[in-house]
Amino acid sequence: MAGSLEAWIGRTRERHTRCLNWQSDGAVALALTVPVPDPAPLTERYTRPEVILEHQSHVAETIVQVRSDQLPCLHPCFNAAVLFSGLGGRVELHGQDIHYVPNRQSWVFDAHQPVPPPDSGLFPNVLAAMEHLAKHAPSWAAVTTPYFHTPLNTAALLRDPAAFYLDVLDQPDEIHRVLATVTKTFIESQRLLHARLGRGVTPSVSQEGIHLADMTKFSDDCCVNLGPAHIEEFDVAYTQKIAAAFDMGVATHYCVLPDKGQLAEHCIEPNAGAAHVRVLCNQYTPEYFLQNYERFDRRLALVSQSGSVTRFGATPAERAQRFKTWATEFLTRFAGRSGLIIQWSVPTVAEAQKLFGIWESVNRWSAPAAQ
Repeated sequence: MAGSLEAWIGRTRERHTRCLNWQSDGAVALALTVPVPDPAPLTERYTRPEVILEHQSHVAETIVQVRSDQLPCLHPCFNAAVLFSGLGGRVELHGQDIHYVPNRQSWVFDAHQPVPPPDSGLFPNVLAAMEHLAKHAPSWAAVTTPYFHTPLNTAALLRDPAAFYLDVLDQPDEIHRVLATVTKTFIESQRLLHARLGRGVTPSVSQEGIHLADMTKFSDDCCVNLGPAHIEEFDVAYTQKIAAAFDMGVATHYCVLPDKGQLAEHCIEPNAGAAHVRVLCNQYTPEYFLQNYERFDRRLALVSQSGSVTRFGATPAERAQRFKTWATEFLTRFAGRSGLIIQWSVPTVAEAQKLFGIWESVNRWSAPAAQ
């Protein structure tokens, strides 16, 4: 059993690598996730590492049961709180809800002010959680870092987003000073976190169980509210500094709403034009990726987090039939292409296993690509 588990994990890493490096030649990795509800209130998840471990262990075990193209991992989710709290923002926890209270008085940092210590705010909670997970995680499960938001996202939350976007227009020099400090804090926080864990920033696994190898992932939702030139100046320029500090690439996330026609397509080119940004992890659908393949080809691979298999029908039997039809047709059109990983949720383990079996029967992997 152990050997079989090890072989599956190795195969999954290889598939992710081939997809994200444009070497899969028509094959697409499919990560099927069965949601595991977490009933613990946020106050416990933010303060008790054993609560995080219990829930994340259940998540990882479910991934192992399904054995699709998803790696088992333990993820300490602190949302956007890590840098936000360390830089003076107040985090309020109410049951299952989190509120970020901007620190409008101290958010503008003097150019000569020392970088805030990376163990301020909630960072001690993060370190405790990470060390607990690393100590107790099974050997087959990766321990991921919490979500880290881009300097742009963090600065916008600290100021208050509506006011921040006006400041981008009215006080660009001040915004650059703030972003420079947030970027330094981001880098120092990552160094401290990984040093305490005795490892480097890369190789890495994303919080969703995708093997990113020499890349790391962070969230960048605020970029959708800026134009392409401002994205390059106030966003991509600072993620590049982070990438350079660790000699790594970037997988970035910003939310889009395909079902509502909100695609934030203006964010594609600024990211595609930045050599360090190599992967998008968002809700662009597999169909959108294929239809716009020339915009992505060998520039931005896609981890398509595009919803649930319930899109295929109301019952498991109906979904299985329609899924097979869709998979066969989609993969026929995808022949000769690469760069795509699909991540969908499935209601149960049994259904996920069945659907992945169907996928494997039509999604033929060729011999491993030459490295």
